Amino acid sequence: MFLSVLTLPLATLPWGDVNFLIVTDVHSWVAGHLHPDHDPMLDANYGHLLSMHEHLAAAAAARGRDLFFVDNGDLNDGTGFSRKPPAALVPLLRRMPFDALTTGNHELYENENIDFLAQPGGFIDSWGGRFLTSNTENATTGEPLGARYRILNGTSGRRVLAFGFLYNMTDHANHVVVRPVQTVVNQSWFLDALRATNTYDAIVFLTHMAYNDPLVDVIRTAARAVVGATRPIL
Repeated sequence: MFLSVLTLPLATLPWGDVNFLIVTDVHSWVAGHLHPDHDPMLDANYGHLLSMHEHLAAAAAARGRDLFFVDNGDLNDGTGFSRKPPAALVPLLRRMPFDALTTGNHELYENENIDFLAQPGGFIDSWGGRFLTSNTENATTGEPLGARYRILNGTSGRRVLAFGFLYNMTDHANHVVVRPVQTVVNQSWFLDALRATNTYDAIVFLTHMAYNDPLVDVIRTAARAVVGATRPIL
């Protein structure tokens, strides 16, 4: 998909003031899907993805627009790179210039993987507060695995308030707690972050769930109740 997009003239892309390049559910296939049934023109590795980001970032800057690069979770389970723990995969992912990331369910099925990713100075810490886990917590401390939210600063000056939500997962390992989305969107920290409307231009929710999951409407409705009908939300 990335290769086919790059064959289009960049001028045909519908640029907004704030733009997002989003990847999700890569499942450690960082070298692409080298399967005979895959169309080579629809395949890509992380080198292609990085090149695409570099081209798009340059095009955005030339237009005075902002581009944010985000990962929506499920980094492991798929290839040998994600053996338990995913020690071979993490150094590759850390070289990608993501502006924000969140967890998927596949990071949370094994305590060994959770502990590896969340260890002091480890993968989650390496993102400096850009790994967002608004409703996923350390079961021992009650603190979020990453950060609950973050202001992302665009190179052309826009500021985006970012959150990272996981669906109401119940079959995770016992080193984490996933709080129900319906509960979290009523907590004071969430409402206070949204009320600081003079500090950001738009909101992005990294939501590791189906696009038509009713929880998407729960999050959007809760946000709209605070920020009104015109604040841009993705």
